[in-house]
Amino acid sequence: MDTEKKKRVLKIAFLLNGFLFLLGGVGLVQDGKWGMAVLQFLAAAFNIMMVLPLFKESVKTRLNVLILGMNVMVTASIAWDYHLSGANYIQYAWLTAAVMSLLALFVYLKKKKPPNPKDN
Repeated sequence: MDTEKKKRVLKIAFLLNGFLFLLGGVGLVQDGKWGMAVLQFLAAAFNIMMVLPLFKESVKTRLNVLILGMNVMVTASIAWDYHLSGANYIQYAWLTAAVMSLLALFVYLKKKKPPNPKDN
């Protein structure tokens, strides 16, 4: 996959996460869970910011790692909240999202790792 396609896929992932966190935050406000709502609104804002051309490429690389890590924590906290509320199955979907986000983070870090000069 070329660089432009990778960037496009990453942008789509950030937009999708941002939209889902935004919707989740609205639902939490309606439930009166303000702490979790603020967490999801912040996560939505950071994800959407990553799509906008606000940062230099070197800064964006570091931010990608931070945002992907934050997505793992937010999706895991959503799964935990659903578990505590007695949900039957939705928490497993969010737990799967957390695991997939963690895998995406590891893949991103592995791809961005500079080559070892001793390997030559």
